[in-house]
Amino acid sequence: MRTQLEHPYGLNTAAQRYAMIAQRYDYEYGLDRRALAEIALAARSHANRNPAAMMHERELTMEKYLSGRMIADPYTLYDCCLETDGACAVIVSGQGGPAPDVRVLAVAEGRPETPDDLTNRPDLLHIGLDGAAKEVWERIGLGPAEIDAAMIYDCFTFEVLHQLEAAGFAPEGLGSELVLGGGIRLGGQLPVNTHGGLLSEGHLSGLNHVVEGVRQLRADAPGRQVEGARHIAITGWGDLGDGSMAVLAGPGGAR
Repeated sequence: MRTQLEHPYGLNTAAQRYAMIAQRYDYEYGLDRRALAEIALAARSHANRNPAAMMHERELTMEKYLSGRMIADPYTLYDCCLETDGACAVIVSGQGGPAPDVRVLAVAEGRPETPDDLTNRPDLLHIGLDGAAKEVWERIGLGPAEIDAAMIYDCFTFEVLHQLEAAGFAPEGLGSELVLGGGIRLGGQLPVNTHGGLLSEGHLSGLNHVVEGVRQLRADAPGRQVEGARHIAITGWGDLGDGSMAVLAGPGGAR
């Protein structure tokens, strides 16, 4: 369907396709542009605390954000993630090591209807994370209130807002309230992407979110540490709304 109903009308880049989802949300609930700005600014603020981030020591102000050229409405330049050469790795083992153990409490994945195209999707706002998050919460016996920080796959700013709602961290249509209240910054209700994320640390296909989650749980994130972090949620994203979620626990966390 992409080649027949989408590409002929110019709908052939990730920004263009995901902009359709954001536009639908705007139609249903109203999309506050200030919330998108805050997501970008929070990510950059966190990256400025992370010496390994591509955007370390590169300040992003509201004025600069608003001056970003249009990419695909509502996405402007600073709503879009970076393109990055880089690498990271994780080791999953049943054996303990010298560093404090970080345990995987649960992982789940899901897909929206018509996962390979948007044109025939009955609900553009339904994504795989809707079901994946519900499964994770049921399996671990915890809820969003027990999560100390979240690493949200941030290919575009709106998808952070979208996934915060899909994962249950904010009511449907009300994610902007969490964001605009300072809730996703360090010291807020739910610090998000404390490393800078794909928007400001680097695009490592989201695996850097896992690395950051482990560092936070090991209290090994100087300058950006979430004090007392015991549980971290991490989301993944693929194609046109495939979603996954994991919850990690550090020392003192649930078992």
